[in-house]
Amino acid sequence: MEEAKLEELKSILEETVSEAMEDKIEELSDIIQEKIEECTSDVLSEFIEESIDEFLQTHQFQLPDGTIVKSRNRTKVMSPNGKMVLNCYGGLRVDGKTLMVQERLSSWRGLCYFETETEAVEALKKVNDAIEQGVSLIKL
Repeated sequence: MEEAKLEELKSILEETVSEAMEDKIEELSDIIQEKIEECTSDVLSEFIEESIDEFLQTHQFQLPDGTIVKSRNRTKVMSPNGKMVLNCYGGLRVDGKTLMVQERLSSWRGLCYFETETEAVEALKKVNDAIEQGVSLIKL
């Protein structure tokens, strides 16, 4: 009799664990699928945008009203020690004491670390001014 109860308990436990595992596997599967879709969407939109940008760099168009549409040149930013040059996609930010440069649509990279946040902000302003003036290479 005790053996029958033990077998029944074992069967209930196995069924409960199996159901819990199936639920967790389904939950993980949904999370993984969502992350893959997010990554794929980001990569595709970035690829399309960069492809259009590359095309526009070698082509220009004139609209019926005479306006010429062409890609603007990207400013390159050189680190103070001269060991790194990054193409600036257009975004700059200070993260703590680090000047961050946007290299692509969703890619940021630290260019250099400063002693103070104020120095980093000054460097950001210097680079931003160079971008607005159309400078092709700015050395910090």
